Amino acid sequence: MAERQRLSVVVLTKNEEPRIARCLSSVRWADELIVVDGMSEDRTVEICRQFGARVIPHAFEGSFAQERNLGMERATGEWVLQIDADDVVTPAFREAVQRLLERPQPHAVFKFRRKSYLLGRFMRHGGWYHELPNLVRRDAVRYEGVVHERPVARGTIGRLDADIEHHPCNSLAAFLDRHNRYTSLHAQELVASLGRLDEREIRSRLIRRPWKTWWKSYVKKQGFREGLHGLVFSIFFAGVELIKWAKYWEYSRPADSGNPGQAADAFPASLTAIKVHYAPDVHGPIEHIEADVEHYPFQSLTQFIERQNRSTSMGAQELAEQRDRPRTRELVYHLVWRPVKLFWKSYIRNRGYQEGLHGLVFSLLWAFVHVMLWAKYWEQRRGGHDAC
Repeated sequence: MAERQRLSVVVLTKNEEPRIARCLSSVRWADELIVVDGMSEDRTVEICRQFGARVIPHAFEGSFAQERNLGMERATGEWVLQIDADDVVTPAFREAVQRLLERPQPHAVFKFRRKSYLLGRFMRHGGWYHELPNLVRRDAVRYEGVVHERPVARGTIGRLDADIEHHPCNSLAAFLDRHNRYTSLHAQELVASLGRLDEREIRSRLIRRPWKTWWKSYVKKQGFREGLHGLVFSIFFAGVELIKWAKYWEYSRPADSGNPGQAADAFPASLTAIKVHYAPDVHGPIEHIEADVEHYPFQSLTQFIERQNRSTSMGAQELAEQRDRPRTRELVYHLVWRPVKLFWKSYIRNRGYQEGLHGLVFSLLWAFVHVMLWAKYWEQRRGGHDAC
């Protein structure tokens, strides 16, 4: 009988106090727990040490691959399972890995299935139930990449017939906050790899890539079988693709491309009649002053998404307090057709196209803001937040 091989589990964390205990509890059977922590400011490190994990403090430097490689450098097991703080290892997965460790393996990497739960629902369709190549032999693998890091192995890849569970967010606001950070990193990676594309190519990617993302998720991978969950998340991931390429445009522009606030207010917000956008109650005539004030509402697209994430959460709460649960037909209209109309109004009727890429980017983003509002309204009125 060959000696049983050891398993190290590497977890990446930063401010994961609400979720890290569930993750570590599911892998405490492993021979070694290693946490690469991005300088958490909550109780994450304390909780990790309660589970006997070895914590490696390391300020994030812009690459998740670097974090994973650091964890493997400190690991002592022949095999390393790389997971995140929002992952949960199932008993079936544990049994499959323990059987694997009992005998020599011909592969350097094993793929396994990752079951994503979004707002408490297991998303079997739409591309959320996918394989992850993160059970690796320590001496044969290095990770590469920034956001979507991948193992580069000296050897073959096998498949493990088992699942882990993935609980990435407990709200749409958390989803947007997370992907606001990721799209910044991904856009920087694109600038480094692609350089500065010409305006025609950027325009094409701003329109074509989000559309392809939605079609692939909702149609090709049958996200429509998940009902409104499938529709919302297909549109949201299309929005993430839009934000990524909008940030690529932002980061790749020449430094002297003009006043960053100049085009920001050329297109009206799609939120109306809610507390976020208030109007004075006037008793008397209204006159016009023939003069302008300048408005600089944000300094970057990251800041824009942060602000709209907050304001649409407030707006959705206002809608939920004023209205009953939305009908499916009404939701489809506001998630699909209303954003198209808003884009047309801003880009075509109000001649946003005359602003060049500024006009295209902000017309698309304002349309997505309306999706954010109504998706969050649906989230609040569908019967409460499901645990993630």
